[in-house]
Amino acid sequence: MRLIQVLIFCLVARQSSAFLVDLGGVVKDVVNTASNIVSSGVQTVGNVFNTGAQAVATVWCSTVGVLIPCKERPGGSSVAPLPIQCKAVADILFVLDASGSIGSTNFKRQLSFVSNLAASFTLGPNDVRVGEVVFSNSAQKWFHLKDYTDPVALYKAILDTPYTAGATYTDKALNLVADSNMFGTANGGRVNAPDVLVVITDGQSNNPTATAQAAASLRGQGVLIFVVGVGSTFFGLNLFQEDANNELLKLASSPDHVFFSNTYEVLDSVLYQLVQRTCRASGGREQIVESVTQDDVD
Repeated sequence: MRLIQVLIFCLVARQSSAFLVDLGGVVKDVVNTASNIVSSGVQTVGNVFNTGAQAVATVWCSTVGVLIPCKERPGGSSVAPLPIQCKAVADILFVLDASGSIGSTNFKRQLSFVSNLAASFTLGPNDVRVGEVVFSNSAQKWFHLKDYTDPVALYKAILDTPYTAGATYTDKALNLVADSNMFGTANGGRVNAPDVLVVITDGQSNNPTATAQAAASLRGQGVLIFVVGVGSTFFGLNLFQEDANNELLKLASSPDHVFFSNTYEVLDSVLYQLVQRTCRASGGREQIVESVTQDDVD
């Protein structure tokens, strides 16, 4: 039986500002700049990562739903989202909440976070492959593991994920992954690669019992589950806080696999921790990203 590792991360909000973005006028300028960059075509460059035997190219980060050179982000000091990148062989599926309580702006922030998460792995047919499911009232396969081998095309596909609004039927997304065999070889899965599922949600599902059953079914196949919960449902004096947090604990394989973030704005501040844990679970290793000047990547 293939090992399916499902990571549903609930991110812990911290005050780290390493990758936070000012949501005022600075971001407006960044978005305008990024729009011009994306419309003029995206290019990648090599020889920017110190990997020892082989150089890896990744220069694009996502901010407020658009791609921008990482060096041009406010406070950017690296040519990648993080100073480290995970070298691994893994099949990763992102399962993203698109319910109405998130809102279109926060949904873009979620997509940017996922794009930067993907960029923090070595991507390619022999490295990390990525697929995606989006859910609200229903669940939709947005793309399969086999669909994208080019990193930039993958980032764009993530950022193009549709926002459907509606309810939070997490169970339908988990069942879709299992019933459609999205980790199967026909969809790009590999026997020699651990299967990783990253689920991000902003609240308790509409059918907690079905969600718990779907998660248990995956765990019964060797699934390792981590959980991502974002927003006020999990924080503060909220009548549903205890029930929502308990659902995440039921999804996760252990309590230390549950993480929380109080807002979507601070997701990138814990990206480092998320990549480290995902990398470890995937059997990968961290490699240092070289800091280079803009002249090096022009």
